[in-house]
Amino acid sequence: LDPTTPLGQISNSLFNSDLLRLSDYVAGTVMIPLAAILMALFTGWFVGRAKMLAGGDWPGQAVFQGWRFLIRYVTPIALITVFILNIF
Repeated sequence: LDPTTPLGQISNSLFNSDLLRLSDYVAGTVMIPLAAILMALFTGWFVGRAKMLAGGDWPGQAVFQGWRFLIRYVTPIALITVFILNIF
């Protein structure tokens, strides 16, 4: 590096690299939505009903049933749709 190069130009060249752009794209477009899909599937299908009831302060049985339906069926479909639309 030239000792007369301002520090701002050095940091701009480092933070505009293709590697950082690629990692930002992969993290924001692939990894975060994929983690959300996996969490929704795990919570809705693999965590037992008793554990979910004990783990939350539910105002009523109807609220819990509605939440469970959403987390099991609606949320994964919505997240998969968002995931596919973001990639393409």
